[in-house]
Amino acid sequence: MSRFKAIIFDLDGTLINSLDDLADSMNLVLTSHGLPSHPTASYRYFVGDGIDKLVSRALPPEMRQKQMIVDFTAEMRNIYSKCWHQRTKVYDGIEELLTRLTEMGIIITILTNKNQDLTDMVVGHFLEKWNFNIIMGARADLAKKPDSMGAKKIAARLKLDSDNILFIGDTRMDMETAKGAGMTSIGALWGFREAEELRASGADHLAAHPLDILKHC
Repeated sequence: MSRFKAIIFDLDGTLINSLDDLADSMNLVLTSHGLPSHPTASYRYFVGDGIDKLVSRALPPEMRQKQMIVDFTAEMRNIYSKCWHQRTKVYDGIEELLTRLTEMGIIITILTNKNQDLTDMVVGHFLEKWNFNIIMGARADLAKKPDSMGAKKIAARLKLDSDNILFIGDTRMDMETAKGAGMTSIGALWGFREAEELRASGADHLAAHPLDILKHC
């Protein structure tokens, strides 16, 4: 019998590799204004805190005023909303992992800093085969990760204690969210960040491949 009754997954960098579409969208915004673009690899460190933070990090330092970030974020959302599915893929091993977890009777949920509307589109397109009990994206009434509010809300809705929930993500924000909610965390090494960041931010375990998660369930 598994100790864990449910799993909270991050989305980008954990279930899906969306880096190319995010990078392409933001670079298009930048070049349309005559601004320098960034290598796709740089976006590994721009993402994770929501699109507004991605935009702020991608803009030249002298352009990071509040209104400018708001304006560029609106452009980024518009472009990304049209091309979010062009090069994004589900990570190898995720489909088998989700199927195995479902067979084990473990509840699967998602908590992401991606906006709720985009989250629903992405999950509906790439992960429609699996029944996620809760899909929680960024919205006005929910503090973004690393605030643990979303994780605690999921636990409350599932009527589970935090120590019965496993949290899986690929960034510092995910590990800190899990710690704040009192949940066991696994750092996804196939995602956007390195083992050093995940360990330093409190990861309880690290997984090199999605199916390695089954060892902890």
